[in-house]
Amino acid sequence: MQNETKINTLLQKWPKNTVAVYSWLEENSVSKPLAEYYRKSGWLDSFGVGAFIRRGDKVNEFGALFTLQNYLKLPVHIGGLSALNLQGLSHYLREGSVTQIFNEYKSPIPSWFRKSEFFKVKIYNTRFLPADKHLVMKLNEGFYQLKISSPERAILEVLYLCPDEFDLVEAFHLVENLVSLRPKIMQELLKNCHSIKVKRLACFMFEKAGHDWFKRLDLSKIDLGSGNRKIVERGAYDSKYKIIIPKDLKDGNNPAV
Repeated sequence: MQNETKINTLLQKWPKNTVAVYSWLEENSVSKPLAEYYRKSGWLDSFGVGAFIRRGDKVNEFGALFTLQNYLKLPVHIGGLSALNLQGLSHYLREGSVTQIFNEYKSPIPSWFRKSEFFKVKIYNTRFLPADKHLVMKLNEGFYQLKISSPERAILEVLYLCPDEFDLVEAFHLVENLVSLRPKIMQELLKNCHSIKVKRLACFMFEKAGHDWFKRLDLSKIDLGSGNRKIVERGAYDSKYKIIIPKDLKDGNNPAV
């Protein structure tokens, strides 16, 4: 009877379609043997080593990410194109696409998340931006909230993945649609960005798009580094930002490199 009362109390605290881990269960007075008892009794299902879901729940990458952020306190978030899509700021919805997860470098991600067969994610381990700068809360499925990148951070994450994983011309089309970015937030992100490539690409694209908010950035306070950066092979050279980019992004007759 006591065990049934305890599992009912637990289920009231447990958001639907999310994952429970041992550390959270123990905080709620459920030991490992008791968790195993609940599994055998049909209350819980195993979701990998050290992880459980409610019997009958369908957990996707969002419900699993909730656990990483809230129970394991990991510095992970949905970013890049995935974050823009969730905020209605991108039309690049590709069939079979994965959810882009950004993780502060070397932060341990449990195997039940990395190797799950129930969802598709790609994890990027990087510190090119500070871990907790300008994330926003996104309500998902009415049961819980997730940290995702703000539009200002997300577009910088897209540029971080260019050109290897995202086309530069497509990235510029994304930039063109971002007419309402907040210059104060973008200024802070660019100032704290550790990638010279991202900062130069961002400033080039923002200026080319001609948005009013770009005019309010103070580029003198952003370290753009020195020397040239070859973003693509056999592209066109932009002398202001010293980058070699696709010819399609350059206006006029520019020399091929």
